[in-house]
Amino acid sequence: RGSFEKYIESIEDQFADVGICKIVPPKEWTARAAGYDDVDFHVPNPIRQHATGRKGLFRTLLVEAKPMSVLHDMKPMSADPSLQPRAAADDYKGLEREFWKMVTYNPPLYGADVEGSLFDEDVRGWNIRKLDTILSRTLQQHNLALPGVNTPYLYFGMWRSTFAWHTEDVDLYSVNYLHYGK
Repeated sequence: RGSFEKYIESIEDQFADVGICKIVPPKEWTARAAGYDDVDFHVPNPIRQHATGRKGLFRTLLVEAKPMSVLHDMKPMSADPSLQPRAAADDYKGLEREFWKMVTYNPPLYGADVEGSLFDEDVRGWNIRKLDTILSRTLQQHNLALPGVNTPYLYFGMWRSTFAWHTEDVDLYSVNYLHYGK
């Protein structure tokens, strides 16, 4: 068994009841040596997230937008100063206040379930492209791939886009890596 599977087994009892844990890689480790300036993927069904509500009770209407490019469409929209937070990036309380104050204005875009990975092919350690688990080994033996289950999906969001904490299909574990942002 690979190191990923062993590590998860070693911490599983601590986090199984809460359903989430955060693992931070060493500072010198990187998933992508080339950086992210040239990243481009086609997002076939981006979602505009319209939030309504107040005083801690909100609803979201998800409206499908036209297909777009991450580099040519989503990135410029995300960089628009009117769509950026005014609070300093390290002022978490200020960012949270601003998020809830502005959540119903200028609906953000979110790109979900885009097949692919930003991990370099040769990255060592936990490469999301190559996580060694009993499920991935079994499916590989039968030349099967389940997109988003044993092959990676990408998710692209902008300031104020949300993604709910949820239970995965058939209670499988989910592994996410935040390439950019906080």
